[in-house]
Amino acid sequence: MPRREPSAYVWDVRDACQSIVSFLAGMSKPEYLADEKTRAAVERKLITLGEAMNRLSALDPGMAAELGDAAQIVAFRNTLVHGYFKLDHDKVWTVLEEHLPPLHAAADTVWARFAPLYEAEDSVDS
Repeated sequence: MPRREPSAYVWDVRDACQSIVSFLAGMSKPEYLADEKTRAAVERKLITLGEAMNRLSALDPGMAAELGDAAQIVAFRNTLVHGYFKLDHDKVWTVLEEHLPPLHAAADTVWARFAPLYEAEDSVDS
């Protein structure tokens, strides 16, 4: 498998955050807790986000640290994957409310360093 650049993992984190925000738009906690399909979609994106952080922290620990507490994010991903049978959806909601916004903002900030490189690449391809 070809080696991915750190920016690809930052993109994955940012993209997962954006998807989660989109999935939850206008949704209250009781609506979220009652909506199995949305919970499943959000959990899937959280797993992707955690795996991207895991890989980024192995490749570029400093950049991963700019996004947040990589160990905590990866541990939460592991809970989603391996502890699914004891998942507390109220705690997931708390993570979404308290921890997702700063992670999303950090991912946007870090991604902004790379975006011009990709925009220049897109204009060459056109």
